[in-house]
Amino acid sequence: MTSIAGVVRRMGSAAVVGLVVLMGAGVAHSDSRPREHARFQAFQRQFALDWPDGEGLVGGTYTVPAGKRLVIEYASLSAYLQPEGQSMFVRIETVAGGAGGFHTLAVQKQEDYGVLKQFAAAHLVRLYADPGSTVKVSVGRVPFNNTANCTLTLSGHFENVP
Repeated sequence: MTSIAGVVRRMGSAAVVGLVVLMGAGVAHSDSRPREHARFQAFQRQFALDWPDGEGLVGGTYTVPAGKRLVIEYASLSAYLQPEGQSMFVRIETVAGGAGGFHTLAVQKQEDYGVLKQFAAAHLVRLYADPGSTVKVSVGRVPFNNTANCTLTLSGHFENVP
């Protein structure tokens, strides 16, 4: 077993001091990392949307808290529509840097379940929403006969804004 005194004699005291400083720097870095991540707060919002018979467009809204920027990183959709010739679209509207814009998701038909058709979308995205702005989601279908429903989920995080 090697004693600390033996290590100091072999390496020299300056080398040992340098090693201790480097080891301490590594510890300080790992301790500061959780504080860096503390400025992020997880976000997830699920919109359960139902189409009544004769309705082609449904939607929902979410207001971003003051002092926070919303970063949407993942968007997914699951929808069940009537089988006769259905197609659909998804739109997410945000305001970033004071300018409004809308983003669409590619939706694909998944399965036929007899009286229903399942549609889905799942996308990695990077959408921003300013503090205090409203995020709007819209899901449309054609034709719009009979009832139907879908779930649209947005996930990401908040960033603190001075």
